[in-house]
Amino acid sequence: MMRHVATLAVAALVVVGSAGRARADSYRGELLAADATAVTVAAISRGEGPLRYVGGAGLWLSSPLVHAAHGNFGRAAGALALRGGSALTTLGFALWCLDDGDEGGKVAGCVLGSMALGVVLVGGAFAIDYAILADDPDPDPAPALMTWGGEF
Repeated sequence: MMRHVATLAVAALVVVGSAGRARADSYRGELLAADATAVTVAAISRGEGPLRYVGGAGLWLSSPLVHAAHGNFGRAAGALALRGGSALTTLGFALWCLDDGDEGGKVAGCVLGSMALGVVLVGGAFAIDYAILADDPDPDPAPALMTWGGEF
């Protein structure tokens, strides 16, 4: 078990080291650290005991907390909606597949399809969170294309 935790820690360090220098107002590194911590806690629990809930809640709530700590409460709400909505949508489709009344291969195909949908939705939520929500909140103003130089 410790070997897996060490592998996850090394992978997180490699990702942080290779991410390059972030802009001063970007806090993607803090999001990555929070998500890596949540994944590590979930991996340590191995799906057993109350620690698994801490890891799952960490993946759902760590990003909104980081956004709120930087004073971006709208972005925190957006991250909460993206991460929570994608997970709940995936769970809803999986439960619908199991409750549909089909048997055998149809259920397996439906559940696998809902898991594939979940990978796309959750992956998209994380991508939007890192690419857009954690970006520089105050971008530099664009230079004016036309100026007034006349006198009256």
